[in-house]
Amino acid sequence: YAGMSSTQTSVFSPILRQTRRDGVEVLGVMKAEVSSMRGVLEYLWQIQVLDLKILALRDKAFIVPELKAKQDELTRIRIQEQQSIQGLAEQRAKRTQASEALESCRQRLMRAESAVKEIKSSEVFQATLKEIDQLRTFEESLESKQGEIEKEAEALSEKLAGIQGQRVALEYDLENLASLKASKDVEIETAIREIVTMKDVFQRHVQTKYLSLYQRIAGA
Repeated sequence: YAGMSSTQTSVFSPILRQTRRDGVEVLGVMKAEVSSMRGVLEYLWQIQVLDLKILALRDKAFIVPELKAKQDELTRIRIQEQQSIQGLAEQRAKRTQASEALESCRQRLMRAESAVKEIKSSEVFQATLKEIDQLRTFEESLESKQGEIEKEAEALSEKLAGIQGQRVALEYDLENLASLKASKDVEIETAIREIVTMKDVFQRHVQTKYLSLYQRIAGA
């Protein structure tokens, strides 16, 4: 204020003092705002860190590598089991038919052998003997067929028992793996809830406009 007289300086002194006070107040407000923004940015950074942790946990949800393979194997085994059950049922039906045919043949053979004793005519006698020979041959054939059917049914029964044993073992393994996965999933969800709780604490210190802006940017 060079060139001003003492009178002029005394007149402007109150104005100058007020100006200085206003400048100090403005500077104080600016510093407070800068400090406040730094705090907001710090909170938003912490929120972003927590969001990244949540994403990492969700992306790394507990996966049991062999679970899918065992599920596929169980499906295959169950199909084999049903096929074996059907095959065994068919063999049992064949066995029943063979038994009925064999019983019918033996009944006819018994009647023919009883009748031959009473036959007087040589022609009828020869025909009956021929029939008896044919029935005996047929009986042997049916007995052989019945034996084959029995063996096939026994083999199918053993195969079915083995398949059912595999199925039970796979179901047991899958139950254990599913239980393990469920337990780990609960642990992950618990960890996520704890992080969300921490995130809520930080969010309460950030104005809505800044929080909305961050959420828009994060979701872009």
